[in-house]
Amino acid sequence: MRIVSISRMLTRLCRRLKTTLNLVNMSYTTNELALLDLISNVNKIFYYVGEDGDLIDRFDVKQLDKAVASFKNSIQLGDHNAQD
Repeated sequence: MRIVSISRMLTRLCRRLKTTLNLVNMSYTTNELALLDLISNVNKIFYYVGEDGDLIDRFDVKQLDKAVASFKNSIQLGDHNAQD
């Protein structure tokens, strides 16, 4: 399966998830929103991957770095070593 197809499927899945959650009046966690934004940003940056001539430009790598940095700044971290 081509990366573009996977990317489009993930985008559609994210949209459906947002719609479904909105319909049942649920709210998103901070981490869910951060992940959805990251997936969306990656799809926007690399929309052309899987097509002919899909060489990655340095500018797009910088955009990816910014998207990942934004994700890291948006998430809430937990301590997996903490005892219950």
